[in-house]
Amino acid sequence: MTQTAKEKMLAGELYLANDPELVAERIEAKARCHRYNQEPVHLNREILAELLGYETDAT
Repeated sequence: MTQTAKEKMLAGELYLANDPELVAERIEAKARCHRYNQEPVHLNREILAELLGYETDAT
């Protein structure tokens, strides 16, 4: 079975960075980072959890 560009990237192999899945994920991450930087501090924890994909106790 052929690996996706994301699977190759995560495995440390050569991959095409302009793969549509990776491009879409970068665009989404950039939007979330922008939102994180625009929101009041008390809302940042929720946005940070979205960005990282898990809850954190970072403040």
